[in-house]
Amino acid sequence: MINDRFTKGVIGGISGAIIQNIYAHFAKLLGFTNTNYLDVAQAVLLNSDYQGFFAILVSFFGQLVIDSFWGVVFVFLIIKISEEYLIFKGIVFGLGIWFLVRVIITKFFNLPVLSNNTPEIALFFFIGAALYGITQALVQKLFENQKANR
Repeated sequence: MINDRFTKGVIGGISGAIIQNIYAHFAKLLGFTNTNYLDVAQAVLLNSDYQGFFAILVSFFGQLVIDSFWGVVFVFLIIKISEEYLIFKGIVFGLGIWFLVRVIITKFFNLPVLSNNTPEIALFFFIGAALYGITQALVQKLFENQKANR
């Protein structure tokens, strides 16, 4: 059983990133979006549109790092407020990240990958952010349930 909150946050953040990428992969395959999380991570990290396995790998690990950071922030925020309504708080947290990241990336970085931001693409990322928050909250609930069952 993991007792360290930092580690719990990292695990929750990585879990959220994996769920986001699964969702994004299927959404892109089905033609709902032409932009996904790895495209954004690649644009931020590499400042270019590289092709190939290593570009995808760097983008994926970059996304894991930032989502791990957000997972740690979530865990430490929950200590300060409460663990009641954790799923709701996870969704709100995920959507807050969605808003901040969309504003920061589109306004300050002016990245071509997001320059043609349509309502459909914004909605795609909105749903992904909610999925991230739900996953983060569920992982934390799982840790709390394990702690209670000891």
